[in-house]
Amino acid sequence: MSFLQFIFIQLNLISFFFIYILINRRSGHLNFNRIYLILGPVVAIVLPFIPSFYTSTTVHNYVSELPVIEILANNSVSEFTSQFSWSLTTYLIIAIGFIISLWNQLKKTSKLRDAKLLSNYQGVDVYLSENAETSFSFFSSIYIGEAHLEHAEIILLHEYAHCKQQHTLDLIYLNIIKSILWFNPIIHFWLKAAKENHEYLADQFVISDSVSFEKYAKTLLEVSFNCAIPSISNGFNSPSVLLKRIQKMKHKNKIHMKHLILIPVLAGMLITTTSITNNSAPVETKTITTPGDNVDQEAEYIGGTEAMAKFFHENLKYPKSLIEKNAEGKVYVEFTVEKNGKILDVHVLRGSEFEEFNTLAVDLIKKMPKWKPAVKNGKKVSSKMCLPVLYKLS
Repeated sequence: MSFLQFIFIQLNLISFFFIYILINRRSGHLNFNRIYLILGPVVAIVLPFIPSFYTSTTVHNYVSELPVIEILANNSVSEFTSQFSWSLTTYLIIAIGFIISLWNQLKKTSKLRDAKLLSNYQGVDVYLSENAETSFSFFSSIYIGEAHLEHAEIILLHEYAHCKQQHTLDLIYLNIIKSILWFNPIIHFWLKAAKENHEYLADQFVISDSVSFEKYAKTLLEVSFNCAIPSISNGFNSPSVLLKRIQKMKHKNKIHMKHLILIPVLAGMLITTTSITNNSAPVETKTITTPGDNVDQEAEYIGGTEAMAKFFHENLKYPKSLIEKNAEGKVYVEFTVEKNGKILDVHVLRGSEFEEFNTLAVDLIKKMPKWKPAVKNGKKVSSKMCLPVLYKLS
């Protein structure tokens, strides 16, 4: 993964979340929101790795494109390697810490199976929770606090919706994503938004099952205070989203026209991300006729491609500043090989977003020794060449 791809993953994640806040969150299409919140992080991660739509490798039809010269980061930069190792170690320690925390939450919540089994509700086991102020669901089990027994009928229906729709799996999945992307604060809000949407879905299930809005809202108000619900489970009496839940019940579950905005927005993000991360923005073409067109023998570096690669490896070093940024890039440099073999008119045809990569490649090509010029009709002629220079960390 390049540094640019890493940055775009974070930017995509932030963009997707704000799209959810601006377009989806207030809508009544809760199942769509659930799918969006589940797939969003995966799409954000995958987008920068999709090959660009611009796949053409020939830059101009009159230019001879040479084999790629690869410039690898050498082993002399031990300071960077050490810094990178420490950064990676720190990241892994914190990520593992989140995984362990998730495991402990699952273990702690699953131990509540020791609670007293009350009954079986439509294939789901119902337990009397030791915590008298909490009612929640976890996988295919429902736990009801003693103080909520008088509202058991409605609470069971609400928590049964969580079990039936497998919301616990969503929470485990998003907690794993949070463990991987813990450094991006948006992922923490993302998880909170998913839990909020779960409650909306369960509320919708209840009021569509012949329970009146007034009765259900009154029950929510009566049981939604002084509770502590496990973070890995879905709870009936969660006070943090109480007002939003009551307001959301009035929304109808339908697609609004504003959802159509997602299509051009996501398409734009896809094109932008793939174009930039693949260093392949479309190149403006131009019509130029040169003596080098349709030559009998193309211009050649004296000694061949191997000798040219050796020249680059001996004279061009990977910039330390860009190694520290974990940066990679590809530069297409166009130049003219004159009849006398001299190199002229050297310029970047398609560059990297890192200007230092472009400058180094151009400066070195300007310093190249004379080439063997192209031949056309038995005469030496000038010709244009394109040399791709690829900077890779390994």
